[in-house]
Amino acid sequence: MNSASWNFTIDSSSSFIEYAPYGEGGLGAQPWLGLGWQAWYSGSGGFCAQHGLESSGQARHITSLPGASLTFQYYGTSLYLYGSSNCTFDITIDDNSHTNLTTETEGDGLLRSLENLSLGTHYVNITAHPQANGTQQFGFDYANITIPYDGDPLVAVTYQNTNSSVFNYIGKWSTVVAPQVPSPTSTAPYHMTTSFDSHVTMNFTGGEAVAVYGFRDWGNWLYNVTLSSSVSSAPSQYNGSTVWKIGSALLFFQAGLDPNQTYSLDIMNSDGLNLMLNSVTVYKRQLAASSSTISR
Repeated sequence: MNSASWNFTIDSSSSFIEYAPYGEGGLGAQPWLGLGWQAWYSGSGGFCAQHGLESSGQARHITSLPGASLTFQYYGTSLYLYGSSNCTFDITIDDNSHTNLTTETEGDGLLRSLENLSLGTHYVNITAHPQANGTQQFGFDYANITIPYDGDPLVAVTYQNTNSSVFNYIGKWSTVVAPQVPSPTSTAPYHMTTSFDSHVTMNFTGGEAVAVYGFRDWGNWLYNVTLSSSVSSAPSQYNGSTVWKIGSALLFFQAGLDPNQTYSLDIMNSDGLNLMLNSVTVYKRQLAASSSTISR
């Protein structure tokens, strides 16, 4: 067998990442930067000037609050963190802390690389340490994770939200079309619910990773994701709120799945505000996916 690896990107716009004390406070830069994190887009004038403003370009979460942090988990080995910072910061991965760090490259670029970690699930925390009431800032762009594999390469099989043979919608859902959703160059229907406890399920076999993408907009809030196989799993809750209009954002990601197992994926509205689904991508071995259409 051939031993190789594939990479997956977790963007700062993903609600899969948990920001503390908050991910977005309001409109503009101040006072929110000094109180938590603010989302910034390179192609949309920087910070958001009005609720539901179209996002474009590179996303970045920026803070000038000492002790502001972000956390996420991933399955894989190496981790590459990108952004910009003119202050020190700490990275804790599992039980190993790396303190008083500075960027590995000048300006925008690589914050830190953590290589040759053991294959498994890792828990990441980044804490920024800008000077209080000063001009220092820490900005996080995205994380690239490395997932090794043996044998045939993985391919992405994408299931669109309108595929009634794959998705089972339970509760009150509607099909909606909005300009620039899921992207500025492509408009396609998405499913939306504003009903508490409404959820959507799908089953898949042969997958080694799964990613869920949805439309995030002003008015989104909490949702639960449950991924179970033969052993039931507890739901994980995520915060989809944003002041921006983000046509397609990563809502959930999990690698390290057993391709011999059948998995059930359940996405539930857990507060009665907006929840929108674009698509689900299952990463399968090339031979296992060869009989499937790559985008459905």
